[in-house]
Amino acid sequence: MNEVLVIGHRNPDTDSICSAIGYAEFKRRTGMANAVAARCGDTNDRIDFVLKTFGVPTPRFVADVSPRIRDVMQSEVISVSPQTTVAEALRIMDERSIRVLPVLDEHRVCRGLVSLFKMSKYFFPTPNRLFDSRRVVASVANLARTLGGKAIHAVAPEREEELMLIIGAMSVALFAERLPNYAHEKIIVVVGDRKEIQERAITEEVRVVIVTGGIEVNPATIALAQRHQVSLLSSPHDTATTAMLCRAAITVPHVVHERFLTFTEDETLAPVQRIASESQFHAFPVLDQQQRTVGILTKSDFLKKIERRLILVDHNELSQAVHGADQVEILEIIDHHRIGALTTQQPILFRNEPVGSTSTIVADCFFRHQVELPPAIAGLLLAGLVSDTLNLTSPTAT
Repeated sequence: MNEVLVIGHRNPDTDSICSAIGYAEFKRRTGMANAVAARCGDTNDRIDFVLKTFGVPTPRFVADVSPRIRDVMQSEVISVSPQTTVAEALRIMDERSIRVLPVLDEHRVCRGLVSLFKMSKYFFPTPNRLFDSRRVVASVANLARTLGGKAIHAVAPEREEELMLIIGAMSVALFAERLPNYAHEKIIVVVGDRKEIQERAITEEVRVVIVTGGIEVNPATIALAQRHQVSLLSSPHDTATTAMLCRAAITVPHVVHERFLTFTEDETLAPVQRIASESQFHAFPVLDQQQRTVGILTKSDFLKKIERRLILVDHNELSQAVHGADQVEILEIIDHHRIGALTTQQPILFRNEPVGSTSTIVADCFFRHQVELPPAIAGLLLAGLVSDTLNLTSPTAT
């Protein structure tokens, strides 16, 4: 939000509303195209009459300018679907230099977060879980896609299942001794140009045989796989790379954080920052009222500068200002009241004059800078002046 809100006090009178509209018009005519008149309270019959008389719409109602999540969140949500493989998720993370990805379903509901930390635990099991290093959860189709290879013969290619990886890098006799240790229908054999190992694996009816190195598979071997209904894949990679990529063919729902923090786009930043800073997570999905993911908030987003800025008219005390004014940048103050307690982070234009109304000062801005004063704005400023001086009878009339 890059607007500059020109806004009066919480209980606006005619002068507060008219000076906000008039000063916003002056700022636009002198180069601040994003100046917008606003109000933080309800109008009354007098204000409504004045606005209707001069054909000017009521300023936008803004009850709170506190920085919100939507002001700093990343609206472009880089996500993956539940059908995405870990290999594809890692590629996206590498290309985008990000560490966390939300997993969104077709309704943009977040089903979990996939992170580099979570995936590293999957790829590098601890010494007491070394068995997991040969465990592959994937479909034949995902294996072929992850390997960038070719499915020469595929049986039930979309069925995801838990499989056991065996490297066919030993003699046929030793290979045959190892096979009975596992259910054959759950075995993936990764093998190079060892035709005897290929054929023995097929005749034993393992689930998948992957031939590495981009080696052309013998037609007789293909025919054998077809007869025994064994899936046969060709991988362009060497055996070690192929084995590693097989584990990356798992889909992301198996490695997600199922418990995670979410926030809504309307929440104010201050309390959220405290919660986020204490969380183990680095990124948080941001939801709308329908629970759809509309943004991502990271811990570094809290360092962003909030673009919302204010110009205060007809008051100079935070106790009278719109809620949250102390959390955003105040550019200017235009007022005719006593000076109260207000501090700013940088020098600002503060114009305070002992005149009958803030509308008087705004009108003077037009005259002093020789800026054309539209008739409707002139009418509003005159109404603000007459109202605030009780028809020029108050002690503040000058």
